[in-house]
Amino acid sequence: EKTLEYSRREGAERETRSMEGTLAAATELLADVFVLFLGTLAQGPGFRTFWLGVLRRMDTCIKSDLAAGGGAGVMQELVPRMLKRMILEMKNKEVLVQREGDELWEITHIQIQWIAPAVNEELFPE
Repeated sequence: EKTLEYSRREGAERETRSMEGTLAAATELLADVFVLFLGTLAQGPGFRTFWLGVLRRMDTCIKSDLAAGGGAGVMQELVPRMLKRMILEMKNKEVLVQREGDELWEITHIQIQWIAPAVNEELFPE
């Protein structure tokens, strides 16, 4: 109820657009930092957990409904592009390699199916 009331107040639409811009900038920054430090991150013992956290945040971002007028927003376009960039870098650095029993590959494949099916089809061909 409070959320609905908040969304109806004066200037709410402008604030929502501003939030979407901030979220988009944060998502791009996350992808930039991830790609830049991938080699170091991948060597750490907590990389799998960290990567799953990144995927969860990407899922949350793509499902955010911040677009004015209810149309597809910036995040629905940006998240698949950033995911593709990160996954391609993981593949190039052989952090993400398709092989039998590779848990990171399998969990990434499953998560991408939910978050960005088009990216999944492009990067994880059957």
